[in-house]
Amino acid sequence: MTELVTLTEQLKETLLTSLSRYEDCRKTKKVYDFYTEVKPLGDEVFQLTGEWKEKVFLWVQKNRPRNIHPPQIENVVEQINELVVQSFYYQTSYKRFKSTHQSALFTVDLVLSHLKENIHQ
Repeated sequence: MTELVTLTEQLKETLLTSLSRYEDCRKTKKVYDFYTEVKPLGDEVFQLTGEWKEKVFLWVQKNRPRNIHPPQIENVVEQINELVVQSFYYQTSYKRFKSTHQSALFTVDLVLSHLKENIHQ
């Protein structure tokens, strides 16, 4: 359970870092190299989200938390993977990026609050 909390907190940090990177990138119009900067981080996050998805699916099946369902988990994993890559490109639509980011952050925060609630019971 504590490993799942740690993974969820890492995902939250990844989302916050991606937002910060995107906003900096939009201001500076910096161009990142795909193979040395974007792909390595994308691969790392893809592995993290895959591990998190497996563990959170088991937790959802076992605990049946309110307002958290398997399709949400699938969606948030896709959103996080997309956001990390899109955060390197200033041409990404600001409105779409922010909307997707808020949605993913909401779901991750919801999972995190339920996990912490279960630990304290």
